[in-house]
Amino acid sequence: METLRTGLVVVACGLAGASLGACVVDGDSDEKDASTTPSRSTTTQAVSTAVTIGEASATGDFAVAQADGSIKNPKRISLVVTAVPDQQVDVSYNVTCTTDTPRAKTFSDDFSAKTPVERKIDVPSTTPEACDLAANAQLEGKGELRVQLKGSEGE
Repeated sequence: METLRTGLVVVACGLAGASLGACVVDGDSDEKDASTTPSRSTTTQAVSTAVTIGEASATGDFAVAQADGSIKNPKRISLVVTAVPDQQVDVSYNVTCTTDTPRAKTFSDDFSAKTPVERKIDVPSTTPEACDLAANAQLEGKGELRVQLKGSEGE
């Protein structure tokens, strides 16, 4: 749970499991006379749902794991790569999104990084109807590797 205090208003937001949690706003209009001013409390549900799009794991020398999946109406997409023990990994991903036009838009990238890795993937369209994703990673040594594609869907 994260709490942000600004003036007389307290905003608390948190994550519950794999889905986005609610935010609670609580504040008073007059600090000097808080006992006579009723406290306001409002709960607002998030407008998107966090989902795991795809995940894969592998173990061994120079292990390779590939995750893929699809998401409808994506608002955010991220790639998470973990290894035990932490080590350098080579990662690549590809995202293809469709919109209401006949053309699909594609975005891909590859990079090397030390685990743990969490990278936001730009959605290649402002209003995609759906996106297909694929990501793979390879250890540069021996260990356990896990690749996850995560996202949030709009309603």
